[in-house]
Amino acid sequence: FTDSFWFSAVEGEVYALSSFFTAVTFWCILKWEEVADSPHSSKWLVLIAYLIGLSIGVHLLSLLTIPAIAMIYYFKNYKYSHKGALITLISSSLILLFVQGIFISGMSSLMGSFDVFFVNTVGLPFNSGVFIFLILLIGLIYKGLSYTKKKSLPIWHNAILGFMMLCIGYSSYTMVLIRSNANTPINMSAPDNPLKLTDYLKRTQYGEVAPLVFGHYYNDQMKNDGRNYIYLDEVKYRKNEKTKKYEEFIVKKPQWENDKFFARMYSSSSRENGSPGHVEGYKKWAPHQEYNISFADNLEFFFKYQVGWSYFRYFMWNFAGRQNNVDNMDGNGVYGNWESGIGYSEEGMPKHLKDNKAKNHYYFLPLILGLIGMLFHFKNSNNDAVSVLLFFLFTGVLIIVYLNVVPFQPRERDYAYVGSFYAFSIWIGIGVLSIYDFLRTRINPQTSALSATILSLL
Repeated sequence: FTDSFWFSAVEGEVYALSSFFTAVTFWCILKWEEVADSPHSSKWLVLIAYLIGLSIGVHLLSLLTIPAIAMIYYFKNYKYSHKGALITLISSSLILLFVQGIFISGMSSLMGSFDVFFVNTVGLPFNSGVFIFLILLIGLIYKGLSYTKKKSLPIWHNAILGFMMLCIGYSSYTMVLIRSNANTPINMSAPDNPLKLTDYLKRTQYGEVAPLVFGHYYNDQMKNDGRNYIYLDEVKYRKNEKTKKYEEFIVKKPQWENDKFFARMYSSSSRENGSPGHVEGYKKWAPHQEYNISFADNLEFFFKYQVGWSYFRYFMWNFAGRQNNVDNMDGNGVYGNWESGIGYSEEGMPKHLKDNKAKNHYYFLPLILGLIGMLFHFKNSNNDAVSVLLFFLFTGVLIIVYLNVVPFQPRERDYAYVGSFYAFSIWIGIGVLSIYDFLRTRINPQTSALSATILSLL
C-alpha cells in the first residue's frame, strides 16, 4: 500500500532497483546472522560487498545499510557494551564515508593520475596508465589474499575479498566510459576518460556542493583583497588530441568570508523569470532579515522544511494517507499533503481533487501497527531493534542532513527516502507478530496466527 514504492515501480528510473539492492543487502546480513557460527558463513559478507559495489552503479541508497549491517555483526560476535557499540557505529560510519566520499570518485581519480603520469612523463598512449593501474591493483589483491591465507588471518582475508568484490561491482561504471567514447548524441559531461569520470562521479555538473557540517549562508560575501575576489585555483587535466598529452587548466573555486556550523540556508539563487528562487523559499519557511541570518533561523528551516516538509510529509503519505498527487512546492494546504481520512470532508471540494486517484486514506492504521511493532521489537530483541533503527535513521533523516535540501524542488522527492520506509515496514511486519503474541496467550496458537493475519490485512 505504500505510495512511494508503487510510484518507483512504474517510473522509468533507478529507484525501484535501488530499493531492491537495499532490501537484498539487508536480507543478506540476516541470512549471515542465522548461520554465523557455521563454516563458510562469511560468504554472505562477501556477497554484501559485491551487491554494494553493483548498487553504486545504480544508486547510492544501499550504502546506508552499512551501519545497520555492522551493528548486526557486532551483536552477533561480541558481548554488548556501550563502548563497543559506539566504536562499531563510528567505524561503520567511517566505512560508509570511505566508500561514498573516497572510494567511488577516488578510484577513477587514481586511474586518471596514473594515466597522466604514463602519458605525459613516460610517453605512452592515452589509457595506458589505466591498464597499468588495474594490473597493479589485481596484483596487490592477489598478494594480499595469498599472504592472509598463508598466515591464517581470516578477518583480513575476508576484508580483502570484500574489497575485491566491491571493485568488481563498481566496474559497472566501465559502461559510462564506453558509452561516452561512442560519442552518443546526448553525452553530458562527456566522461570518456577517468579524469572526466571523476567529475561525473562527484556530480560537478550540478554546480555548488551543499555544505554538510560547516558552510556559508546565502548572504555571505566572497573573499576579496579590497579590489578583486579571491578564488582557490584547482589544477585539472584534459586530453589534447593534437599533442597526444594531457594539458593543465585551472578551475577557479569561490572562497567565502565565513564558515558557519550547520549552514542550511546557503543557496543564493533568487527569483528568475517569475519563478521563486531559493532565497524566497528560505524566507517563507523561516522568516528572517536577509542581512541578519542566525543559527536559530537555520534550525527553523531545517525542522520546518527539510525534516517536516521534505521527509515527514512523505513518510506520512505512505503510512497515514495522501491528499492527492499534485506537486506542492510552497507548502499550501490544497495539494500534496498527507491526509489520514479522519475528519475528512468533501464539502466544497472541486471534482479534480475529490476524485484524484492518488487520494489514499489509511486512518493511521499502518503507522500504528508499525509503532506497535517497534515497541514490541525493542522489548523482545533490543539489539535487533537498534539495528533496524539505525537503518531507519540513516536512510531517512540523515539523508536530509546530508543532502541539505533547498526549497522549490523541481518535483516531489519521496523516492529518495524509500530506504527508511522499507525499514519502518519491517516494524509493520513485526507488529503483526506482536498481535499474534498478544492473542496466543488467550486463544490457541493456530487460531491466533490466523486471526492476527486476517486482522492486519483488514
